[in-house]
Order: sequence, then C-alpha cells, then structure tokens
Amino acid sequence: MFKFLKQKGIPRAADTRGRLLCLFFVFVVLIFSVAPTAFAGDGTGGTTGSSTGSSISETEDQFPDQTMPTAVSPADFKHEFNFTVYCWYESVYSGDLMMTGMGGGDSSVSNYIDLSLDDPDNILAKTWSAVESAYGYIGVIGASFLLLSFFTEMIEKSTTDNFSTDHLVRMLLKLFAGIMLITIGPDVVKYLVQFGSALYSDVKAIVANAGGVAVTNVVLKNAYFKLKDSGIWSGIGYMLAILTPSLFVTLAKIGFTAIAMGRVIELTLRMLFAPIGMANLYSNGTNAPGIRYMKRLLAVSIQGVLIYAVIILYPILLGTGVNLIKSVAMSFIAVGAAAKSQSVANDIVGA
Repeated sequence: MFKFLKQKGIPRAADTRGRLLCLFFVFVVLIFSVAPTAFAGDGTGGTTGSSTGSSISETEDQFPDQTMPTAVSPADFKHEFNFTVYCWYESVYSGDLMMTGMGGGDSSVSNYIDLSLDDPDNILAKTWSAVESAYGYIGVIGASFLLLSFFTEMIEKSTTDNFSTDHLVRMLLKLFAGIMLITIGPDVVKYLVQFGSALYSDVKAIVANAGGVAVTNVVLKNAYFKLKDSGIWSGIGYMLAILTPSLFVTLAKIGFTAIAMGRVIELTLRMLFAPIGMANLYSNGTNAPGIRYMKRLLAVSIQGVLIYAVIILYPILLGTGVNLIKSVAMSFIAVGAAAKSQSVANDIVGA
C-alpha cells in the first residue's frame, strides 16, 4: 500500500503521517479491547479482585459486602502506583469538573469563580490594589475622552438649525454624569464585581444546604477494591484501560479551567480601563458605549454563577448510570457550555 502511494507521487511526509495514524488507531483499539484483562494477574500467577472477573464493572457492585472509605489516600493501597491509577478512574467517573479528582488536591476552578474583593487571599483581591493605584492615571485619560466627546457633540449640534437650550442642558447633564462616573468609578466597579460574587455565594450556599450534587455509581468502589491489594502488573493493566479516557477528560477539564482563568483576566482588564470605557455617554441614549461597558463588566461578574451552574449540572446530566463514553462526551459538552456562558451573561444584562 505504501509503495502504491509513493508511485502516485504522495510525499514521504504524508506517508509517515499515514503510518503514525494507523498505529494510533491500532493502539486505541488495543487499549479498549485488550487492556482490561491482558494484565489481570497480580504478578504471582493468580488473579486479584472478586470472583465476578478481573475487569472493573460500570453497573454491578462487585464488592457488595465491603464499604469504601470516605477519604481515599495512598496509604490504602499496596502500591502507590495503584493509587495514581485510581485517581485516573476518579477523574473520569467522579462527575467532578473542579479538578479535585486528580489526587485530592485543592480545587483549581473554584479559585477563579469565587472572586471576592473583600477576601485578601482571593486572586482578584490581590490585583484590586494595583487597579486602584493605576485608576488615577487612567481616570485622567477617561476624563480627557469625556471632554473630547462633549466638545465634539457641542460643535456638531451647534451647526444644526434646531439646536436649542434643551440640547445644551442634556449635554451638560451627560457631562456631569460622566464626571461623576469617573470620580466614583472605583466604587461603581467594585459594586458591580461584588454583585456577581454575592450571587455566586448565595447559589453555592443553596446547593450546599441541599446536600450538594454527586454522581452515584459503583465504578469508583469497584476500582478502589480492585486496585487496593493488586500488584503492579494488575495496576498497569487497569492503567492501560483508563489511560486514553483519562487523557481526554483531563484535557477537557484543563480547557474548563482555562475558561475560568480567562474570565479573571478579562474582569481585571475591564476594571482597570473602566474610566475610559465609561467615558462616552454621548451617543445612542441608553445604548451609549459607556452604559454598554458597565453592562459587560456586570456580565463578566455574573458569568461565574453560570460557570458554577455548569459544574452543578454536570453530575446531574451524567446521572446514576455513568459510563466511560458518557463521561468523556459530557466533559467536552461542559467545556462548550462554559465557553457559551459569556454570551448568555451578556444576554441576561442586555449588553
């Protein structure tokens, strides 16, 4: 086949890519078909696990007489390597988008959703002092744009035949409103951001009082007891079975975290340049650029609530019958929903 491609003038680079692609598909097929049982032994010639088989069941409780501990630690496992493999199963089957299933570490997503300016340890609060320091310099630029817009509007209106005292009064009121916005800008920005933070805290408290949301499945229980006392070779077999799905789910969670981090960066930049963005109040009435800027700042603030809603809905949509394909698919659907949350937030505030 490759000789035929060369005769047809296909470049060697394309030939190499074709071989690598074929090898990749063979590798994936082997992982999903052979890996669960290929290394089922414990390295001593016997098999480990229950009598129901060496594979990890997604539907059947293979250890009905045993209770899984609330907190899983490396000390529970005969080999620490098997604990790592269990963490991979946890990342795929736990229904957790907060990146806490990668070994029990702190949530990396919640750090970018809960943005309270009153908490000195919060990531946004640490940048707020720098924003306030730079606000005075940027406020001067915003005031300059405001005056430029005022005089431009004055020249434009004064050359028309219907210019009246009412026009002048409205223009002066807009100038006064713009100056007030720039003067009290830090407080306006802070209240807009704190509104989103307070809304997120209330929603989180409601979910916590309701007992939270979790995926009910037996996969993690089966994986825990299968790996707990297994040998290294068994661990390698189970690792190969979960390697590719875990990679896909981890990439999706990294993308989800990147979206949450991008919101923090956008919110910081919008706070920093708020004096310039809020300066123009002289066109399109209530749809003036300055009004739209404040609406978009509010939208980015409440976007955290929408991202948190995706985190809550994720295990609900997975349901009780969670399986490998559904978990991987839902991870990427959650990333798409998080990316869409910005436009939804804009629609909510009318930005």
